[in-house]
Amino acid sequence: MKRTTADSWVHALPFAIAVVDRSARVVLANTRMERLTGHSEGELIGLALAGELIDLGSDVEAALREAIAAGSADLRFHGSVRRAGEGATATRVLLRSFSVDGEPHALVVLDDGARDAAGEGDEALRETHRRISKLKHGMNNLLMGLFGHIEFLRDTEGLPAPAGARVESLMVQATRLRDAVQQLDTIGEDG
Repeated sequence: MKRTTADSWVHALPFAIAVVDRSARVVLANTRMERLTGHSEGELIGLALAGELIDLGSDVEAALREAIAAGSADLRFHGSVRRAGEGATATRVLLRSFSVDGEPHALVVLDDGARDAAGEGDEALRETHRRISKLKHGMNNLLMGLFGHIEFLRDTEGLPAPAGARVESLMVQATRLRDAVQQLDTIGEDG
């Protein structure tokens, strides 16, 4: 499977990460998630987060699916990750919702407390925050230029109506992108 830049970035993160759709089924999982669960990426895709990967009570599973579908998931809880061919591993779970083209999804981060011998952990978290900050800075620089060009076109007199409508559509899309970039601030926050 060919990976996009975003996929490659997710795979490089030092935490077990999955993205789930509105029904809480895995649509993307990174290498650390594969190691933690004992499943390959292909095996993880389509599995239900609650029940098939993480043991939770049925009431928590239902609330989880509802929160993701409503786009209001910002949850932290404990569960047991089911390992392929082995027992379960206790883990902390962070789940935060977001949308892709208006469809609700959630980012799931699992932390079993284990750290690599290479000394990952706090340093890895700082590196992740640094990368997110750098990505956000670069995207904001591009957005500044985009908004400047859109305002220039808005101020252009005699712009044909179809072109004017396209400029307004660009403004809507640029605003949505700006809002998505602002959500990067919330990744990894504790509060």
